[in-house]
Amino acid sequence: HTLKGHQYQVTAIAVLPSGDVASASVDKTIKLWREGKAAGELAGHDGPVLCLAVTESGDLLSGSGDQTIKKWRGKQCVQTYKGHTDTVRGLCILPGVGFVSASHDCTLKVWSDSGDVLAALVGHTAIIYSVAATPGGIIASASEDNTVKLWNASGSCLQTIEHPGCVWAVAFTAAGDLVSGCSDAVARVWSAAAERQADAETAAAYQKLLSDRKSAAAAASAQAAAQPGPEGMDVDGATAAAAAGLPPGVKIAQAFELAQPGAKDGETKIVREADGSVCAYSWDAGKCIWEKIGTVVDAPEPGSMTSSRRWYAGREWDHVFDVEMDSGVKLKLACDDGENPYLVADRFLEQHDLPAEFKEQVVKFVIDNTGSKTGAPNVSDLPITGGFCDPFTGGSSSSADRPRPAAPGAAASAANLGMYDITGGGVDPFTGGSSSRSAAAGSSAAAAAGSQIPARAYLLFDSAPP
Repeated sequence: HTLKGHQYQVTAIAVLPSGDVASASVDKTIKLWREGKAAGELAGHDGPVLCLAVTESGDLLSGSGDQTIKKWRGKQCVQTYKGHTDTVRGLCILPGVGFVSASHDCTLKVWSDSGDVLAALVGHTAIIYSVAATPGGIIASASEDNTVKLWNASGSCLQTIEHPGCVWAVAFTAAGDLVSGCSDAVARVWSAAAERQADAETAAAYQKLLSDRKSAAAAASAQAAAQPGPEGMDVDGATAAAAAGLPPGVKIAQAFELAQPGAKDGETKIVREADGSVCAYSWDAGKCIWEKIGTVVDAPEPGSMTSSRRWYAGREWDHVFDVEMDSGVKLKLACDDGENPYLVADRFLEQHDLPAEFKEQVVKFVIDNTGSKTGAPNVSDLPITGGFCDPFTGGSSSSADRPRPAAPGAAASAANLGMYDITGGGVDPFTGGSSSRSAAAGSSAAAAAGSQIPARAYLLFDSAPP
């Protein structure tokens, strides 16, 4: 089955004892699915739902960017747990005790089912992305600080396992071994059983990898310290800014900051990626995502980071509007100052596959919101149409709209030919219309012969075409 229903990214999945599937999303909801079909929706969080877990009694737990954890029984929220000061990023069940939560506030908390905090696990120095536990009560946590920590349920740290990069996920196997997923694109298995541990050569290679990473980080720190940046700028950020050719003082955000929503639509962040490159991101409030603009390869123009122009679809625009449809869906409409609103409307309708009857509404919207006074193009600017149907507005070709033709027999000037060119008058390449009429309309055409526009130019053929 393909389960479609969420508006934005799906962040977590859980399977309930009934066999129903629960899916969490950045759209702040949890959806229930039964045999491939929607079976309900759980709404109540004020932020993106980022993690799920199923309790021993079969209830569903959800953690959110609103800093809370909710317990759901059926389709009802029966309890809300509050204790973290930032996004709740991970949840796991601690058998016989309750559950454990991991947060962007760099702590883990052990909870009883009734909602009491039994222990706070403090020791990480950056966001905690994932948490797992064994039936025996050992807790593992994965963090942006490049470590996995092992804890007991009372809050004591038993071991710290260093990694060469950010650790995104942890899990325990049935045999009790620990698996970690790292930003260096490697998953590693750790075991307390001697017979399953790696040989001495593999262990030495891993220690050398860690040592080399530390040496590189120390060298970068020393270089940045020799050329201090503005007060308060982190050392690694200063190094990244200099490497990217950015001027001193530009804030370089960490990659994990993209896990938090932007403050407003169009907000821009300059982010140092895991590979050391520096990229620009723009917050799209409609999609609730940070959209990557591109890699920063040189210093921006003065003021470009605070410009009122907005990023959309890979370029800057003077205006980017959210147009709300009757269905409640918001679509992006982008335009520049001075653009013809009819051209903007055409582009918008084509981009979102909308019917042409919305055109005048879109034109009015653009004019009202940009102050544009540009109307439909003058027909004299449209070459080789041969007729007077406006391809931008669909205006009629009535004689009242037509320029008055020269008298029959008058010499055709260059200006006159510019209007009719060599079509003989009347053939419209936009509509396929013609000055000729069917035999059924012949009598009416003859009655109106005095008002017909004559051909303004003629073609002579020496012989009929083969």
